[in-house]
Amino acid sequence: MTELKKWDFWRAVAAEFVGMLLFIFIAIISALGTKNGSASLDWDLKVSLAFALAIATLAQSLGHVSGAHLNPAVSLGLMVSCQISLLRFVFYVLAQMLGAVVASAIVYAVKPKITIVLHLNRVSVGQGFAIELIATLQLVLCVIAVTDKRRRDVTGSAPLAIGLSVGLGHFAAINFTGCGINPARSFGPALISGTFKDHWVYWLAPMCGGIAAALIYDFLLYPRTHDFSTRKNVLLNGPEAENDMSEMNQGDNSSPEARQWPK
Repeated sequence: MTELKKWDFWRAVAAEFVGMLLFIFIAIISALGTKNGSASLDWDLKVSLAFALAIATLAQSLGHVSGAHLNPAVSLGLMVSCQISLLRFVFYVLAQMLGAVVASAIVYAVKPKITIVLHLNRVSVGQGFAIELIATLQLVLCVIAVTDKRRRDVTGSAPLAIGLSVGLGHFAAINFTGCGINPARSFGPALISGTFKDHWVYWLAPMCGGIAAALIYDFLLYPRTHDFSTRKNVLLNGPEAENDMSEMNQGDNSSPEARQWPK
């Protein structure tokens, strides 16, 4: 509960709200306005790039403030990986959902007759679930890998890598599920339009994907040495290094590095 007394914590929560609002607005608007009202190859490319560039830009802009999760599945994966506390996870998800709802309301006010809700397309519920799970797994795996503070070989841009992972997920899934891979992104439009058909798929599958990514990375691909007591302490109080994050960042005006993520 000590995190609640820190201004940095509330700044991070605010960053998740603002980032999600901007992301959802840009992402949904980019999917509207096709000439013939139907999807096509150029539409797929446009939307996928819009999502990828939006995430890369916002991750670069907000990564040093909150880690720029902008996705409950990412936040859950990082919590399972014991990189953020349970309390931070809850507040991040609430901020992300609120940002998505506000952004969806703005889009709906601009284009009230446009359908902005994700739905399964030519696939069964089970197939859609598998697609969403795998697409989210690769995204969260990318986030955990490129932000791993133990690595010294990440010389490129972590935000760009994460943005490309989002774009990759859209290229693969957009024609089958609309590519949710983000429960808050699915929740905002569904709430505003009052349409919740198969909505559970867009929550359960990405969350399972986030958990699976964390477990695969932490226990199979690149195991962490933290014992149970250390993991428990992180879940309850946050990472030990987080208390000194403000001091570490003072005087550092360079671009966010992988070691600063996730916060």
